[in-house]
Amino acid sequence: MLKRISFVFLFAISFIGEIHAQKSWWVFFTDKNNTTFDPYSYFSPEAIFRRQKLGISLYDSTDFPVNENYISLVRISVNQLGHVTRWFNGVGVDASDEEVAVLRKLPFVREVVPQTDWDIVPAFTKLFPDTTIEDDYGKDRNLKQQIDPLQGKYFSEHNLKGNGIIISVIDVGFHGVDNSPAFLKMRFNNRIRSTYDFAKDVSDVYNSKADHGTMVLSCIAGFANGAQMGLAPDATFLLAKISTNLTNQTHGEENFVAAVEWSDKQGAMIINCSDGPDENSYFPEQMNGKISLMSRTSNMAASKGILVVVAAGNEGETSQPQLLPPAEADSVLSVTALNDDGIIASYSSYGPPPDFGRKPDVSAPGTAIVANGDGGYEVAEGTSFSAPLLVGFAACIIEKYPDLSPMMLIDSMRRCSSHYPYYDYSHGYGEPQASYFFDSLKVAPSTFTFIKKDEGETIKINENSMPDCRSHKSEMLFYSLEDSKGRIYRYEVINIKDDDHIEISLDDLKVGTKLHVFYKNYYATESF
Repeated sequence: MLKRISFVFLFAISFIGEIHAQKSWWVFFTDKNNTTFDPYSYFSPEAIFRRQKLGISLYDSTDFPVNENYISLVRISVNQLGHVTRWFNGVGVDASDEEVAVLRKLPFVREVVPQTDWDIVPAFTKLFPDTTIEDDYGKDRNLKQQIDPLQGKYFSEHNLKGNGIIISVIDVGFHGVDNSPAFLKMRFNNRIRSTYDFAKDVSDVYNSKADHGTMVLSCIAGFANGAQMGLAPDATFLLAKISTNLTNQTHGEENFVAAVEWSDKQGAMIINCSDGPDENSYFPEQMNGKISLMSRTSNMAASKGILVVVAAGNEGETSQPQLLPPAEADSVLSVTALNDDGIIASYSSYGPPPDFGRKPDVSAPGTAIVANGDGGYEVAEGTSFSAPLLVGFAACIIEKYPDLSPMMLIDSMRRCSSHYPYYDYSHGYGEPQASYFFDSLKVAPSTFTFIKKDEGETIKINENSMPDCRSHKSEMLFYSLEDSKGRIYRYEVINIKDDDHIEISLDDLKVGTKLHVFYKNYYATESF
């Protein structure tokens, strides 16, 4: 059965209890009075080191524990107590409307708000019957499609494979990771440091049939017949399961927040997030990086020195295809998916966010060989797999440049991308290129020129840059129009195989407009 893998969040849906309707809520407190904090007994040594290296305080109040007396008083007032969040000074609860009314009257309660629940909805996994996996790294056509566009061999040739980097994968399930041949090397070298199922409050993350996390993990550090499937096979991993299989997740948001705080405590340097709400979870203007608690949590993680890499979402073919939280958050690396032609895949969500900020940041192949929970391999597509491919890329950069902060790392991954400084809301700055960190930068030869005319602007392709008429290969030219406020209001990808002139309507070129063009590694801009 063909299916696309994706996961979506929905607004809170109540269920009927035996006596009262119970819902999931956040209870946030006014203060952290009468609490004490010893970072050296709370954080792992790696978390301490990360903070010290980046100049982050070990005594930030957001890391202080929540007042236990407050929690105890809430516990006796509700049906069920959930996870505690230090960062946001609160606790998740299941409670009826009547119980919530009581909670809101407590003097130490700042506010009580509904949690955003989420549903798991299966989507496509595209299977290719002719898939083969060669023994030698990079020789197989499909492996090359997920490794070569990022120039992964540069890292391998310099022995950069994520050694010493702690990566947390927060996902739905990791069925098969404990016995699949794809992770034999990982298990043999004890590179799975810790696991936790936040939906069931147990350490075992392998006990369900859900294997989306298995697929994601394989895109970072899996092996297929000795061949690398991702760029960081020597990294160390934390595996966090935040949902049960194929049911409404009444505590999905709560489990995510708990998993991120746990990852921080355990010393994670990178977090992969390939889950998120669907287009119906928020109004478009609310997906701005400031309202969703997932987005706020991801931004908080960045302030703690953790790079959060986020899949854009698979809503490109829906009525609301914009970036899904937390992909619109300011301090994450937001990743869209590309098809085999190197342009945005039809299913991929894309920007802009409501403030017209530069999100997404970058893009990566959306089709990848993945390890499944049955111990086999298949070819899958989705932004869920674009993100982990770049997690491995980022791990190699941190291994080479260990003092980079998350925001410096995001800036580096933008600058090393294939289209930089050209930008649009589908591709970001393009695909990160490993050669940027090893080869001297070369000035690309001019591939086009601007010709101003009264009736419009013409982009003329230079004769020596035209595609060979005998070739069937497409040549893509990217252009965007930016208004006087720096907002991109139009962009397009054009196949110029049969045309050496592209006409831009004069009506679009208002005073203050900038035209940006990228073609064959050459970028130029024209102002009006």
